[in-house]
Amino acid sequence: SSRAAFRLAEQYMRQGRFADAAPFYRKALTVFEQSPDRAFDVAECLFGLADYLVSEGDADAARATAARALQVAQEELGADSDYMPRAYGRLGNVERALGALEAAQQHYQLAVRLSEERYPLDDVRRHAPVNNLAMVLAERGDMAGAEVLHRSVLADRERVLGEDHPSTAVSLMNLATVVSANGELDEARSLTQRALEIYQKKAGANSAETGQAHHQLGEILRRMNRVNESIPHLERALHV
Repeated sequence: SSRAAFRLAEQYMRQGRFADAAPFYRKALTVFEQSPDRAFDVAECLFGLADYLVSEGDADAARATAARALQVAQEELGADSDYMPRAYGRLGNVERALGALEAAQQHYQLAVRLSEERYPLDDVRRHAPVNNLAMVLAERGDMAGAEVLHRSVLADRERVLGEDHPSTAVSLMNLATVVSANGELDEARSLTQRALEIYQKKAGANSAETGQAHHQLGEILRRMNRVNESIPHLERALHV
């Protein structure tokens, strides 16, 4: 079915199997475009294809496909729909992946503004746009701005989702990366240690997330000249 094809494409994308995902996006898109009231699915397929085209290095086609997705969302779902923050976020993702950080920042800023206008204060959909904006600010060298936003997302996720939620761990890792770059290694170590404990509990000792946390913690400890403490974490990261 078209829905199964779309889900399979999404799974392939999460695994980094972009070329395998593309034909399933196209198969689903062909059906969705012929069906009424499927604008959301059409837009999502188009954004997925845009991500695939980015992976192929075809910037012009990626931008054109993402622009088409945005047009579908605006014209068929409506400029005031709850989908628009996600649409601008995905457009920002395409530009960010292409290295157009200023354009990505503009799209993310719009996504943040729209999410604040459309979603209730405790709606988890408000978190991703702010996180994306923080990431691109860091990549553009605005570490102070990135830190403010990452702290905001962390506080919101702790309040809405809980202090031991995997999404909270993501924010802990992101904030640790920024404060580490700012030379605040003690706080970075503490934040990453918290994330590691969450991942071990929620995802398992052998998960990719746990391995990433071990690696980040090991690198921070190494920078703190605590080499003997860093080695077990770096070794563990190699085996998960």
